[in-house]
Amino acid sequence: MLFDGFEDLDALAPFNVVSRAGMRTRFVTPEPADAITSASGAVITPHGTLDKTPSWLVVPGGGLVSDAEHGVRAELRRGTIPAAVARCATAGSNIASVCTGALLVAASGMMHGRRATTHHQAFDELSNYGVDVIRDVRVVDDGDMVSAGGVTSGIDLGLWLIQRELGAKAMRAHERRLEYRLGRVAETNRATAPIESVRSLMLPTTPLVQAAYDFAKTALPAAIFNHSVRSYLFARMVADWRGWRPAENFDDELLCLSCVLHDIGLSDAADTPARDRFEVVGAMTAATFLAGEGLASPFVDVVSEAIKLHSSYTIADSHSPEAALTRTGISMDVGGGVEKVPDDVAASIHAEYPRLEMARCLVDAIVAQAADDPMAAPPYSIPGELVRERRTPPFVSRLEQRAAASRWGC
Repeated sequence: MLFDGFEDLDALAPFNVVSRAGMRTRFVTPEPADAITSASGAVITPHGTLDKTPSWLVVPGGGLVSDAEHGVRAELRRGTIPAAVARCATAGSNIASVCTGALLVAASGMMHGRRATTHHQAFDELSNYGVDVIRDVRVVDDGDMVSAGGVTSGIDLGLWLIQRELGAKAMRAHERRLEYRLGRVAETNRATAPIESVRSLMLPTTPLVQAAYDFAKTALPAAIFNHSVRSYLFARMVADWRGWRPAENFDDELLCLSCVLHDIGLSDAADTPARDRFEVVGAMTAATFLAGEGLASPFVDVVSEAIKLHSSYTIADSHSPEAALTRTGISMDVGGGVEKVPDDVAASIHAEYPRLEMARCLVDAIVAQAADDPMAAPPYSIPGELVRERRTPPFVSRLEQRAAASRWGC
């Protein structure tokens, strides 16, 4: 849907992405128009008017100045586009918005009582329409209504529509074509989305995260798997406390993959004989898995590095943001630096992912791996120290003692 004063990238980015994927895509206007002028002055010749019921109607944003002659504010006053959105929705179209285009969709009445996102400067205004605004995501998928954040998130919207219509493999292929990574998506209609009671702490619902989640859940004991997921949730809290934003300061999907897979080297899924510390084995196993799922090598390397360094405190903190956050989230799950975690959030996390004597199970697995191959626990390494402590009175490792004495317990 085009209108005078639309933001160029809001419309052209998703148009480029989905049309290159082979979807039949048209620029339309609510009323006949020979040409439409964008916010930057580009003149577009539309393909026609909105005279049919499309599978998807994408509404861009642009121009929030109250007295502007053109743009979203002017279209809100006219009411033509909100009415067209309402007619399409009633007829069965799926509706998508980019940036402040969400305000035009909200004005149709479609968003009331539902979840959506928009440009950060329009969060409060969108909420005035009775919308549950989701922040710090690139896309919110609420079934027949999908919304994307500010300006460049139109690329994310296009990729997500490919994922929905053509599948994950097609979406990954277009990520590689664009040299762009789909950002954080909140699928609010997914019954399986973790921790619905703590919306800000849901895992990213990308196909790759779901695949890694399923892989780790199948391969690891429940206590260690739950520890891995909790580590991500704590890492995201740390990012918020530091003022780090997904897609700006770190890659949320890569962070989640690093945390969820950080102990995969302790599982039977490890694709190499031990002969090395579990961190290294885990990094190799995760790299093989992620490459097989189509993740490009530079991103595989970020996850692999974070896993290798997750027990190397000061070293991890001096590397990538993903490595630093992974290390911190894991440390918090053992009980370090948890004073700022609200009681209700902690209770929700542990209700969804109970501890199940995590510290004992984790040390048991590391020591058992070292018993099969001493090279897995070289002297003075973390595994080596755990083995030594388990062989020395009182036969309990400091990691277990630290966890037991912490706010979380074992």
